[in-house]
Amino acid sequence: MTNERDIQDLLRATKAFARSPRDEIDRELKKSKAQRQLENDIEMAERHVREGIERVERQRSVVVRLRQKGFNADLAEALLSLLQDALSEQRLHLERMRQIGPDER
Repeated sequence: MTNERDIQDLLRATKAFARSPRDEIDRELKKSKAQRQLENDIEMAERHVREGIERVERQRSVVVRLRQKGFNADLAEALLSLLQDALSEQRLHLERMRQIGPDER
């Protein structure tokens, strides 16, 4: 014979079982969304690094042309130095993003 306590325990277990897969799916969806966001952020950081490399290369060529023509290239070199520093920061940022997981952000 089943008593009321057994019925309550069975109801709790049924609710927990019914809730568990949905919670698990929700966690996976959130994790999946976070993973996609991290991948998008990494792609953007990679693009920033590529663009930074292009800027540094262009600025180097400006410095070379100025020097070849006998012009003062101090400001161009100062800008080159700033661009190189920014590129270094972009590379560090990209590396950190590649090392972390979506749950660590």
